[in-house]
Amino acid sequence: MGRSAADVRAWLQSDPCFNVGAARWIFLSALQVTRDYWGAVGVYHSPTRWRQRRYAWSVARHMRRRFGGDAFSVLGPTLNAVQVGGGNNDAAQATTPSVRMYGFGILEEPSI
Repeated sequence: MGRSAADVRAWLQSDPCFNVGAARWIFLSALQVTRDYWGAVGVYHSPTRWRQRRYAWSVARHMRRRFGGDAFSVLGPTLNAVQVGGGNNDAAQATTPSVRMYGFGILEEPSI
């Protein structure tokens, strides 16, 4: 692009159209790499996997609060896979995070 870092920084801070264009570029680049809507939402926020999941879940919760329970169409049930270790009936059960399927793809509830 041939622009100085100071110019780009100033545009990001003071030009809403430039800022939105940059956000769009970041999100679409992440979508191209992940091929997953919610994965791209997370990558937009952070390179760290647990932060990506937490942010994507936060965005989904916020959208449901803002636009109501029908903001996303639920395509499948909430899944809780349970794995019992070693055949021992007394063994602790490890559960995976809740998974909800929304119209935008699968979103795993963060385990924090």
